[in-house]
Amino acid sequence: MLIGAACQLFSVIYYMAVSDNILLLLGSVLFLFCIGRSISLFQLMRRADYETVEGICISIFTNPLKKHRKIRLLDKNGVEHTLLLAKNSKFQIGYSYRFYFRTQAAFNLGDGYLSALLSSNQFLGFECFGEYKGGD
Repeated sequence: MLIGAACQLFSVIYYMAVSDNILLLLGSVLFLFCIGRSISLFQLMRRADYETVEGICISIFTNPLKKHRKIRLLDKNGVEHTLLLAKNSKFQIGYSYRFYFRTQAAFNLGDGYLSALLSSNQFLGFECFGEYKGGD
């Protein structure tokens, strides 16, 4: 939302200085798309239409030829989950994480489903709780 507002502000200032209609139009369109995306995420959070996977990172595997890395989590019940996430995300072994995904009709925490979440744009984000200390 802030990027869209900054682009809109810049395009308005530039329009007043140079009278560039195209940049003003592009800045306005970007701002409207940012507002639409923000409203969509707000409604998703308000309806609680998401699922979480929480656990401690136990391994990270990066294939140099692929655009993603494989992260293995161990949840508090001792169940292992494997996620495929973008390489640009920073993860550390031994740290506790919570991952957020859009809810699907049949949410199954098996490896195949979580792998498919990456390719089907269901991954929303994650939060890091710091290094795992051993207690709850």
